Amino acid sequence: MEFSIIIPVYNGEQVIEQCVISILNQKFTDFELLIINDGSSDRTGEICELYEKRDKRVKYLRQSNKGPSEARNLGLNNARGEYICFIDADDYVEEYYLESINKNIKKYSPDIIFLGFVFENQKTKEVLSKVSIESKLYKRDEFSALAKKLIDNDIFGYTWCKVIKKDILRNIYFDTNYSLHEDTLFICNVFEKAFSIVTCEDYLYHYIKSLDTLCTKYRDDIIENLEYVNKEIFNFYKRINIDDIDTMVVQRAVFSMYLIIKNYAQKYSKQISLSKATLFMKGYTISEILKRKKIYKQLNLGKKKWIFYIIIILRSEYLFKFLIKIIHFKNKWGT
Repeated sequence: MEFSIIIPVYNGEQVIEQCVISILNQKFTDFELLIINDGSSDRTGEICELYEKRDKRVKYLRQSNKGPSEARNLGLNNARGEYICFIDADDYVEEYYLESINKNIKKYSPDIIFLGFVFENQKTKEVLSKVSIESKLYKRDEFSALAKKLIDNDIFGYTWCKVIKKDILRNIYFDTNYSLHEDTLFICNVFEKAFSIVTCEDYLYHYIKSLDTLCTKYRDDIIENLEYVNKEIFNFYKRINIDDIDTMVVQRAVFSMYLIIKNYAQKYSKQISLSKATLFMKGYTISEILKRKKIYKQLNLGKKKWIFYIIIILRSEYLFKFLIKIIHFKNKWGT
C-alpha cells in the first residue's frame, strides 16, 4: 500500500464529510484512510462509521479525548502505507493530491515531500493566500538552506502539508505533553532523520483558517509550553547549522511574545495573574533574544511586531499589561 492518510477529529460533524469525500475522490486510489475520533460528543462517530461501511479503504479508530497528538500517534501505530499523510478534519485536498505526490515519489523516492497549500477563510470561503516554493529535490548537504527557506515561507512547521516516508518515522512520535507547536517539534525530528526532501509547488492542500483553534483559546500553560518548544527549536537551528540563526531566533521570540499577549487578552480582567508572564520576561526565550540586541536594526519585523520587540528589550511589564488591555477591548468591541 502506498499511502496511509491520518485524520484526527474532535467534534467535527460540520466538517468531516467534506474532508473525507475529498480523499475518497482521489484519482490515485492505493491508500488507506485512518480516521481517529478523539472522544467527540457530537455526530462525528456516526458519520465516520458510515464511511467505514461504505468504503473498505476507511479505517475508523476511537479514543477518549486526549488531544490531536495522541490521535496522530494512534494513527501512526496502525498505519500500513509506505508514506504517511496528515490531514486536518476541517481541511480538504485536491482530487489529484495523491496522484501528484505519487509522481514525485516514483521520480525521486524522497523521505519527505513539502506541499504547496491554500489558506481559506472558514466563513467566507475566500482565498486568503497561497503558499509554496519551487519544485526541487534537496539532498542532505542542502538542508540548512532549505530549512531557512521553508521557515521564511511559513511551510516548515505544519504536519498537514507534508508527506513522510514511514521508514524514517521509527521511534518518532508527537510529544503528548505539549499541545502548542507540537507539530513543529515533530517536523524538526523528522527533518533530521531525512536524507532527501522534495518540495512541490502545486497547491494541493486547502487549509481552512478557523477562528476557533488552540492558538486562539486562552491557555493557562502557554508560557511553559512556549519556553519548552522554543528551547527545542533553537537547538534544532543550531544542530543543522542554519544560516542567519540570530535573525530566526529573534523572529520566533517576537512571535512568542505576540502569542502570549493575545492569549492573556482572551481572559483579561483586573484580577488576572501575570506572575507567569513576569517569569517569562526572565526566562529562556527572552534571554536568547537579549543576546542578539545588536541585530535589531537589520530586522524586517513589520510595524506591529516592533511593539512586541520593544516590550522584550525593555522587559516592560507596564507595556505588556497595557497591550493586553488594548487587545482585549479591541476583540470585545470588534474593532
